[in-house]
Amino acid sequence: MGRRGAIELQFNWIFILVAGVLILSLVVGFSLGWIKISGKTSTLSSLGNLKTRITATGVVEGESKFMEIPNLDLKYDCSQFKSSGVSGPGLATNLLFAPPELKGTGLQVWTYSWFVPFYAGNFIFATTPEAKYNVIYDNSGPSQSLMNTLKKFLPAKVNVQYASDAAAVPDENNYYTVFVFLNLPLANPGFSGKRLKAVEVTLNADNISGSVKFYKQNGVAWEQVGDGNWLKKEQLMGALVSGDYNIYSCVFNSSMTAVEVVSGVLLEKVKLLKDSYQSNPKYSNLYTNVEGEIQQMNTLAASHSLAISQIVGFIRRLNEANKILVYESVPQVY
Repeated sequence: MGRRGAIELQFNWIFILVAGVLILSLVVGFSLGWIKISGKTSTLSSLGNLKTRITATGVVEGESKFMEIPNLDLKYDCSQFKSSGVSGPGLATNLLFAPPELKGTGLQVWTYSWFVPFYAGNFIFATTPEAKYNVIYDNSGPSQSLMNTLKKFLPAKVNVQYASDAAAVPDENNYYTVFVFLNLPLANPGFSGKRLKAVEVTLNADNISGSVKFYKQNGVAWEQVGDGNWLKKEQLMGALVSGDYNIYSCVFNSSMTAVEVVSGVLLEKVKLLKDSYQSNPKYSNLYTNVEGEIQQMNTLAASHSLAISQIVGFIRRLNEANKILVYESVPQVY
């Protein structure tokens, strides 16, 4: 073989080698891209399935389910779940209380209906056994009342411990730990960390509402990040389960929107009832009184100025008016 033939042979081998490397790179790149796309598709499918299961649970009042989900690792922002940087489809409800992170082997989901006094929607609650809730109480009446409410309505799989001394609660190294102080001032626990949060709950004299403050741990001290109010056991549990001001305030605002929407529908109903009894001033006046209460409630809700104390008053007056309607054997408003 001449010198020229040897050079051509070497060139051919080099060309084959380079081409092979390029082809291999393309195949590997395509495979990695496909794996990435496939993984994202799988995550989206899982998040979509989770949305469906939560939505199905949320339409049933008093439902409680434990969903076994291996390697659960989600983030929640009040509107959707995220996993591995992938955002799931928007939730069908804005009334879901959950921690900002959900990790573990399963998800405890339960629901309760919220009446103000008419039905305003179902609150959904979700947490994991790996999230720890330490409820701190004393022997005073308000603290005991709040504790008894939580004991009665929290599902058995919620990881909650009741104690009279925050400093005595052991560190179980949970990924998310919330200290809930029932009508008590804050106290420092026996351990610290960024994963710790605190909720301070008070009970009003009406025994169905109160205030709530949210804290995060800054070094070894509690730092307040927000405050609000709660009405009835559903929002009380929501403050505990979320342990987070941003999520709680988001769901709370959505519940006020629900009050606006439902009161608007009832307003139309009571107007029809009032008109149907125009020939009987006694009954027409009863509905006129109810109409005035619901109209005021709807107006305040629409202007985002409806206070919890005002709702408590509406509940009392509307319940009394509804009882009179029952006594008079005419249709109730709700």
